[in-house]
Amino acid sequence: MTRTETLPFDAAEYLDTVEAQEVYLSEMLLDADPSLIAHALRTVARARDRIGQLRAAGVDEHTDQLDAHTLIRAVAALGLRLTVRREEDLAREPDLAAE
Repeated sequence: MTRTETLPFDAAEYLDTVEAQEVYLSEMLLDADPSLIAHALRTVARARDRIGQLRAAGVDEHTDQLDAHTLIRAVAALGLRLTVRREEDLAREPDLAAE
């Protein structure tokens, strides 16, 4: 049997624009799974070289549950902010992920 060698994959290497990071985090937030959201925050923090700021906000490699306060602080630590939009407004916007 031939062994297939794989290389480690880190999504942070591909999130090289603010727009890509915003789309990535937005998609993870839609899933509403706290562990996925924490993982996405860590990934964007690595992409932005802000892992220290994220840890100071209360999210580290062991975080898999987020309360609202920690989520807001973590997003702010990445230089972003959460916003609320009506779903029908979102349906009218172009799909940024498709670009």
